[in-house]
Amino acid sequence: ITSMPFSGFMTPNLTSAATNPMIAGFWGSGFTPATIEAVEVDRKQMLVYLYALHSALKIQPWCKSIKLIRSSSMPVIKLVAVNGPSQPEIPVDISFRTSDHYGIQARDYVLQLTEDLPGVLRPLVLVLKRLLREYNLNDVYKGGLGSYALTVLVTFFLLRSG
Repeated sequence: ITSMPFSGFMTPNLTSAATNPMIAGFWGSGFTPATIEAVEVDRKQMLVYLYALHSALKIQPWCKSIKLIRSSSMPVIKLVAVNGPSQPEIPVDISFRTSDHYGIQARDYVLQLTEDLPGVLRPLVLVLKRLLREYNLNDVYKGGLGSYALTVLVTFFLLRSG
């Protein structure tokens, strides 16, 4: 296993997407819709891929911390990446698409909500996410409030308050 710059991991590689099932797509607060087609795997394959990816990522110089959470309903790798000494930390969650994975549908729903409430929803959610992170209340696996739940909660509030 060799070292690779953080930008190499975070840049979609369209040519290897068809041959490498671990390249699935990117989405989240800072991403637009996935740029490559997701590859669905079964749960046994997913765990094998997660272990292999965890091993490859933990030796990367930009990987500040990494944790494989197997006990959740959707196993996930949580890592914190740093692209340089004075660069900000970037929290990254990695999971694999299975038949019971609804991440892509959730992403599409959140993107639709941000289009329906332009200039209001996104800034408010980002400020609240920062506040939750500051008080360590942003980690669902520790009883905190995740991005999707926060976005739906804020949307409900905005729609109710007119």
